[in-house]
Amino acid sequence: MSAYFRALLAKCAILKVMISLRARKARSAPRVQMVLCSFALALMAAPAAQAADIGSSSGPIVKADTSTKLSCAVDHAPAGSPVRGFFRDLGDRSACGTFLAVADTLYAPLLPPASRPATLTQFTAVSQSAVSGTGTLSDPFLVTTVADAGASGLRITQTDSYVVGRESVRTDVQVTNTTGGTKTAKLWRAGDCFQDQNFDGYGSQGTLTGGISCVVGGRLTGPGTELIEWFPISAESGSYQSTYSNLWSKINLRQLFSPSSCDCEAFGETASGLSWDLTLAAGESVTRSTFITFAPDGKQALTMTKTAKRSSTLVAGTTGYTITVSNPNTAAVVLDSITDVLPTGFSYYEGTTTGATTADPTENGNTLTWERPILLPAGGTASIAFDVAVSSTPGTYTDTATAVAQAGYPVTPTGPTAPVTVNDLPAAQPEFGKQVVGEVESGEIKIRRPDGTLFTLKDGDAIPVGSTIDTRKGKLRMVAANDKKGGKANALFYGGVFTVRQQSKPLRTVLKLRQEIGLNACPAISKKSKKASASKKRKRRYLWGNGKGRFQTSGSSGAAIVRGTIWYVEDSCSGTLVKVKRGVVEVRDYARHKTIKVTAGHQYLARRVK
Repeated sequence: MSAYFRALLAKCAILKVMISLRARKARSAPRVQMVLCSFALALMAAPAAQAADIGSSSGPIVKADTSTKLSCAVDHAPAGSPVRGFFRDLGDRSACGTFLAVADTLYAPLLPPASRPATLTQFTAVSQSAVSGTGTLSDPFLVTTVADAGASGLRITQTDSYVVGRESVRTDVQVTNTTGGTKTAKLWRAGDCFQDQNFDGYGSQGTLTGGISCVVGGRLTGPGTELIEWFPISAESGSYQSTYSNLWSKINLRQLFSPSSCDCEAFGETASGLSWDLTLAAGESVTRSTFITFAPDGKQALTMTKTAKRSSTLVAGTTGYTITVSNPNTAAVVLDSITDVLPTGFSYYEGTTTGATTADPTENGNTLTWERPILLPAGGTASIAFDVAVSSTPGTYTDTATAVAQAGYPVTPTGPTAPVTVNDLPAAQPEFGKQVVGEVESGEIKIRRPDGTLFTLKDGDAIPVGSTIDTRKGKLRMVAANDKKGGKANALFYGGVFTVRQQSKPLRTVLKLRQEIGLNACPAISKKSKKASASKKRKRRYLWGNGKGRFQTSGSSGAAIVRGTIWYVEDSCSGTLVKVKRGVVEVRDYARHKTIKVTAGHQYLARRVK
């Protein structure tokens, strides 16, 4: 080693201590000396673990590294100039990552010395996939990293993903118990903030979202301020913001961030994170998910959630989704659009959007986009809901939603969420002219067979054609033969009593309203008005239907003939009323010998004439 290099190392040793201790004077060292020391100290330092980067040069997240030992490094470039989100030392070791405590052992990545918990044991790297995906909402950049917590029997499978143009990186941490007994553990996701080359800042706690943030450049809002937020997708998380030394001390002592706390008003070298308490049965896996979100100019990220109306249904059945956008800011925000990527094989039901807008979305394949201004009040929310037809292939499907806001407000998308399990048809199969198959969607369904015997429906039971079905206390999912070649009709029925029959010309399943309400005692129709005189109490029987296939709901004066819709049929002394909520229904008026098409939002009364 040359005398010059030895002298350089001697000078750099002092600088290294200053950097490790995060002394402010270290940042004022001459630029040339810093560059040379970076080279010299890199030779002395333990190398950072190998990492995969899912960031994009198109930004605004230009670097999103995950190492094989679960550290994270995120660089943000809102104006084209990369800025580190978390502290990294001269060996490129990042003070951000995933941490797991099992009994008295803390498993962690190799962090910079100043951030490193005193008693950590490094994760054992198992594998890391190549980066996949195209960076779109339906196909994000993605990398999967597997690491073991020593010999504890717990394994972490971590999936990190990024959609180009978004201000957020998503991380899903799956913890698996590979042992034969129950295991308890504590999980953290945390980082030592270093926004815009600045250690110092404040904190912010999201009461609406459960997120926790570092804030630099000002107290909270306005030009020049920036937030780095840990946003919990998974419930039951604890959050913590304080100085970096306090945060690492908590993790080192294996203390959960619960109850949540924030030293929001204290100015200092800031750090933040989330934690969860885990209990895993033998062989069990649990997943905890987070976003790291950047919010420039103090504009806190809008957050999105999505829920499914029904989490389980039969093939070719129906479900619905509700998307909610929350605004944690003190100012109102306007959304330009909401986009939803439906699972493969799912399709939107026209005319079913409700909530902040009732307009149908623009459809591009399985991508739905509502391009309407939607106002989010300060500290408030807005939601839209809609119905879909599910896939004809069994499986569990997830859905992804995002939005675009005006004035540069970032939006944290949902990521894959709202799982819907599509179940195959039961062992009993529909057979034209012989039987249909029933599934209890909710409540209780009573059935009287043609021979007079009664039974309570269980999922997958065959229902003989000619049976009378009572859905007044439950909802029935009916699967019927839709043709004579194996095609199937699938619809939900509820609210009434009916007899199920099938006809071949034209082929359809006919549901005849059967509840006895005394229609024979209805007042006579006046020849002058051709209307029934008013009765003291309105008599009616009705049935709701929702689904696809060749169905007909028949009343006393008319019938609704459908292919795929939401419809309502009611019998009363006035006649048979048909209402259409979605799609188009053909109504057969028995008295007038006419067929009338009724579209969504309209109704038709086939009047009683006797």
